[in-house]
Amino acid sequence: QGTALRALTMEVHVLHALHDNFMYLIIDSASREAAAVDPADAGAMVQAANRLDVRIKMVLTTHHHTDHAGGNQLMAKLLPGVAIIGGKIDAVQGKTRDVEDGDVLQIGSLRVTCLHTPAHTNGV
Repeated sequence: QGTALRALTMEVHVLHALHDNFMYLIIDSASREAAAVDPADAGAMVQAANRLDVRIKMVLTTHHHTDHAGGNQLMAKLLPGVAIIGGKIDAVQGKTRDVEDGDVLQIGSLRVTCLHTPAHTNGV
């Protein structure tokens, strides 16, 4: 009896945010579940998800600066129940779940490992 291997496939869509930044939509191709990364422009993020026919299950926020976390509260309003995730030591707007270095998140069949990468902010 053979062993079947299933390749995990994902899509990453890069979206423009504000006038000089980017946000990302990470999609598990099999389940069509997605994570929005740094959705500073929540409206544009949700429109992209609708156009791509995916369900945003979580918002991943790299840090608390407005050009990364500024759309979190609108994301929560537009997508009731969506998890807003940010670093435990970072004061991320609208955060509903803390993560620490090494924590693992699931987007469909994709596993995302959280990495603490200090330098740009001091984590508060």
